[in-house]
Amino acid sequence: MRMTEARITLGVVAAGQGDLDQAVNYGEWALKGDRQSLPSLLTVSAIQTSPAYKKSSSEY
Repeated sequence: MRMTEARITLGVVAAGQGDLDQAVNYGEWALKGDRQSLPSLLTVSAIQTSPAYKKSSSEY
C-alpha cells in the first residue's frame, strides 16, 4: 500500500511540473498494484492536490 501511495505522490509531483504523460504513467502503475485501498488513495491524491498542501510543501 505504501508503494501505491508513493506512486500517487510521484504522479502528483509530475503533474505539478507539467509532465502529464509521466503523471498518468505513475497513476496507472499505482492502480495496477496488488494491494490498494481506493478510498485511501483518493484521500492521498486529494490532499496532495489541494491548494493548502501545495502552499505548505513549497515553504520547505
